[in-house]
Amino acid sequence: MFYSIKGEGVPILMIHGFGIDHTVMEEIFESINHKDSFKRVYIDLPHMGLSQNIRCEGSDDYVDLLEEFCNEHMKEEFIIAGFSYGGYLARALENRIKRVKGTILICPVVKTKREDRILPEFEVFVQDDYVKTKSNEDYEEMYVIQNKRTYDLNEKCFAKAFELANGEKLSQIFRNSYELSKNPDEVKTDNPCLLLIGKQDVTVGYKDALSIIDRYKYITVGLLNQAGHGLPIEQPELTKEHIDNYLKGMIL
Repeated sequence: MFYSIKGEGVPILMIHGFGIDHTVMEEIFESINHKDSFKRVYIDLPHMGLSQNIRCEGSDDYVDLLEEFCNEHMKEEFIIAGFSYGGYLARALENRIKRVKGTILICPVVKTKREDRILPEFEVFVQDDYVKTKSNEDYEEMYVIQNKRTYDLNEKCFAKAFELANGEKLSQIFRNSYELSKNPDEVKTDNPCLLLIGKQDVTVGYKDALSIIDRYKYITVGLLNQAGHGLPIEQPELTKEHIDNYLKGMIL
C-alpha cells in the first residue's frame, strides 16, 4: 500500500475518501500552522491512487489492512484524520487500536446507503464566469462555491485521482461490501474528536454526521455554512483554523 511520510512528531494517519487518493489530505494538512509538530502519514487505499493490485474486497478488508499498516508503521500513540469514506474507516479503526489518541473527521460517511441519508437542499452561493465556461457535472453537483479556485483545486484533488482509481472494482465494492459488518458508532470513546461538516453537503448530509456526536465524550463540532462535500476546498481558512486549534490542544 502506497504511503508517504512528512515531518516528525506525533503521527497523524490520513485516510482519504472513496475513489480518490491522498492528494486532498495533503492539500488540507500541509497548510496547517502546527504541522511541524506532527508526522503526517499519507496513504492511498487499495484500488485508488498508487495502491493498485492489492487484494481488498470491501470495507472490512480496508480496516484490516489499515490495522496491519498501523501495527507495522505507527507503534506509538497517533491521531487519525479521515475525509468522507475515510472518516467511516477512521471510526472503525479507532475502535480496534488503543494507541489512537484522537480523531479528525471531515464530512464523514455515517450512513452507507444514499437513500437512508438526510440530505439538505442543494444551493449554489457563488458561480463565477470561469466556471460558466466549463462543463463538469460532478463538480457542479458537489460545490456550493463555484469559482476558479475551487474548480482548479477540484481538478487537482479529485478529478485526477478518479482517473487513477479502479472504477470497476470500486463499483463492485460499493454495491456489495461498502458497509462495515459492525457499525463503528456503537462504541463510545473518550478520545477527543474534531468533526467538520458542511451545512450544504448533499453527498453525506450534516444531520447524519451530527448523529454521531454522542459517541465521543469530548468533541468539537464545526458546522460550516457555504460548504458542501468539498468543505476543505470551499472553506480552507476555517478548516485550517479548526484543525490548528484541535492539534494545538493535542500537543499541550
